[in-house]
Amino acid sequence: MDADDPLITLTAATRLKWLPCRRRAKRPSLSTLLRWILHGVGGKRLAACRVGGTWCTTERSLREFFAVVASDSVPSPVSVPVADARTAMRRAEAILVAAGVR
Repeated sequence: MDADDPLITLTAATRLKWLPCRRRAKRPSLSTLLRWILHGVGGKRLAACRVGGTWCTTERSLREFFAVVASDSVPSPVSVPVADARTAMRRAEAILVAAGVR
């Protein structure tokens, strides 16, 4: 977290106007933000700190968290080893020959 970015409580964070609404047109709950801090999403956690007994974060931390989670949500293409692909093609060819298609 940046020293220039002011800390906000999680309660205040749930009320941010730019934060998108979720189910039933409700903003993410306090427990959702706390879960993002403690457990994360896909191994990525929301940056936060405790001030006294209150959890705080920053708007920048929220935006960075969303960007990281969104970039990780695009699955990478699965590569199949060439030997496995050739074996699969041979099996498919044998099935087609046996069925009289080829």
